[in-house]
Amino acid sequence: GAFEWLTAQDGPLVGPMAGIAFKESTIQLEPGDELFLYTDGVTEADNRRRELFGKDRLKMVLRKSQALSVVDRLGEVMLAVKAFAGDAPQADDITMLGLRYHGMTPSDVATRVFRQTMPNQLEAIPVLQIAFEEYVAQWEDAKPLIPTLNMALDDLLNNVVQYAFPNDPTEHHIDVEGDVQDGYVILTIADDGIPFNPLSAAPPDLSLLLHEREIGGLGIHLVRSMFDEVTYHRNVGRNVLTVKKKLVAKSFVLGHRDDHKKSGKSDVGKQPPLPHQPMDEGTDVDSVRRGAVMIVTPQDRFDTNSAPEVERIVLGHIQRGERRIVLDLSNISYISSIGLRVILKAVMVMTEAGGRLVLSGGNEQVRTVLQLSGALMMSLHASTLEEAHSKVQEAG
Repeated sequence: GAFEWLTAQDGPLVGPMAGIAFKESTIQLEPGDELFLYTDGVTEADNRRRELFGKDRLKMVLRKSQALSVVDRLGEVMLAVKAFAGDAPQADDITMLGLRYHGMTPSDVATRVFRQTMPNQLEAIPVLQIAFEEYVAQWEDAKPLIPTLNMALDDLLNNVVQYAFPNDPTEHHIDVEGDVQDGYVILTIADDGIPFNPLSAAPPDLSLLLHEREIGGLGIHLVRSMFDEVTYHRNVGRNVLTVKKKLVAKSFVLGHRDDHKKSGKSDVGKQPPLPHQPMDEGTDVDSVRRGAVMIVTPQDRFDTNSAPEVERIVLGHIQRGERRIVLDLSNISYISSIGLRVILKAVMVMTEAGGRLVLSGGNEQVRTVLQLSGALMMSLHASTLEEAHSKVQEAG
């Protein structure tokens, strides 16, 4: 989700004095919610032109942030303020505080093992992902794997929730364990659903034309392709699936870190300005018209819980007569097979309508997923938004 301003008129009181009356306000946090608190030294930081950093810049930095931890997000804001202010002296302190509410006892860091249980509900997946991100982020050489680990959690947990308990309305619990040892991140998912070995499923035929493919079936293919080891066994009435991913070498992490942050941004800032009209405000999916092209940009993630909104907006544009659409993947941290399913459906609908849909940008995880989805999917992709804007207007 996106950051929103707190509606309370009075901020938290610091250093109260006896005899001063003040109002008290409360807010109910949900698991996964994050608070960003700051002093006015942040928004009132000025530069040599006497311009203020301001609330709009602050909100833009927070919105575009793809930081995996609260500490990293605070660092991004501080860097943005310093870059804005330059060498101008500041008259006030610049103080920030961030916290993320998990809603439950965090994993036992002392034992280096992650253990958490979630109900068989799709809405519970991102809460668990956030907790697992915090756990994995303790290891520098594991941080680059977080997008791929999130993809696996989304696809595998989605399968359990959707198919492990047919015709059973009662609540079940899914156990997730994680560990970082012997050079690997190890993730295990266990459930008491009907016996099912996902590794027995036939691999998808990636040579088929897009309109010949079934919409779905790529999840376990992606997991098997992107992890070093995937195993399944049935143990005392429970399905147990374990995946292992080798840690990234430290030298690669240092050389790769900037690319990890930049690879999804697709040179938008280097393009000449084009006439545009913002649409779909208030959602986690942005739509902007540039000439004859509608550019749709999902934010944060493209997975079980966000894909339906992307699908609604893209298909809505097609139904309203749009025939040139760029789906810009620059601002998502990862994509799962559920996101691919939406892309496949949108391409089919657009093709039947006589139009064209092109994909743009994406970080390393996004590009790898597209490559593993077949040459035809990659043929829809352009590295930058500028290339995609040209590609979508080509004939054929």
